This record gives sequence, structure tokens and C-alpha cells, in this order.
Amino acid sequence: MKSYKAALAIGFLSVLTFVQARATVIVTYAEQPGIESSTFINATTETFDSLSTGVHSNVVWDGVGTFDKLNILKADQYGGAGNSNYAVEGLGSVSQTILNLNSPSGYFGMWWSAGEPFAFINFFATPNTSWSSVVFRNSSNSGFEGDNYASRVAVYNPTVDGAMPGIVLEAINGTQEVSLIPEPNATFAMLLMGSLSAGGSLVRRFKKKG
Repeated sequence: MKSYKAALAIGFLSVLTFVQARATVIVTYAEQPGIESSTFINATTETFDSLSTGVHSNVVWDGVGTFDKLNILKADQYGGAGNSNYAVEGLGSVSQTILNLNSPSGYFGMWWSAGEPFAFINFFATPNTSWSSVVFRNSSNSGFEGDNYASRVAVYNPTVDGAMPGIVLEAINGTQEVSLIPEPNATFAMLLMGSLSAGGSLVRRFKKKG
């Protein structure tokens, strides 16, 4: 049975996905408006609250992996779950952050704020699919704000985990380009297939595990 490893990259407003056949990721958003943390069981969460504001290098997420660099801001109108610190790309000197995971993983989630109470976004790998790094990118100087990052090595198993948290937006399979368009009411009411919108991208490149 084939297994695939990926680099998961997350950017501002858009998702651009390159996937080999039979490698699938299911994207969901939190099931209740205002949820700011993952509801997926046994996920590990990074809140950034233990870090001072400013740019940091080689930040260890205990038990999960290491961020090459992080730009941390205090809570403001653009981000900060629970009125706490948050991470941002595209402001100051940090346009890209890479999280290198200790082990290939099958789940990643984050609270995406961007100035309004947007939903908590979940990425679930299907069996035999995983990613070894997560890349957060925004080169437009518009600011990509996120908080309460969540990660889990094990892929979703309905027998053990119960119902999948959140409302399914899309099951990404094959080579696709997907745009997530937030509505003013701070829910992801539209998932459009089509051109990549300005501001960034989410890129996953899969390769066969040797």
C-alpha cells in the first residue's frame, strides 16, 4: 500500500494544492462560531503565550517540532485568541515561517483571525498520507494572523475519534487549485475552485514514501 509524505504550506486567503492521485486532505472549519481552539481529541496546541513579542528563531514546540522563525504580536484587533499573543507572517521581517515536525503527521489546525473572529481551520490527512513540515507564507505585507496551532501525528480514525470536528469544506484529491473566501460574517461560506487569490498560498507537495 502506498504512503505519501507532504509539506503543508498555509498562506493568506487562498489554498493552492498539488496532490498526487489518491492522496487526500479534508479541510474543515470549526463547528461553532467563535471556537478558537482545536476540538480534535489528542491534538497538541501551541498558544504562543510563553513567548515575548518580537521575532524569534528556532522556537521549539515541545513534542511537535521546531519553528525556524516566528513573529509574535500582542493581541489586537487583528488577532490573539483569548486576548493573548499570536503569530503573524507578512509584517516586519518575517514573510514565511516553517514548522519542521518531529514526526510525519496527519492533522493540523489553526485559528485564523485576520481582524475578525474567523473560524478554526482543520486539515485532516487520510490514511497513508502525512506531512513532515508546515509552511506559513504571506509576501504581500497584509499580515497573515494565526493562533492556537494544533497538531497530531495520528490520522483521523472515526472508530477511535468519533465524528470529525467541523463542517467539511472540501476533500482535496488529485491536482487542484482551491480558494477559501471569508465572508464578512466571519464564516467560510464559500469554497471556490479557480484562480489563486492575491496574498499567499497553501501548497502541499506529495512524494511517494520510499
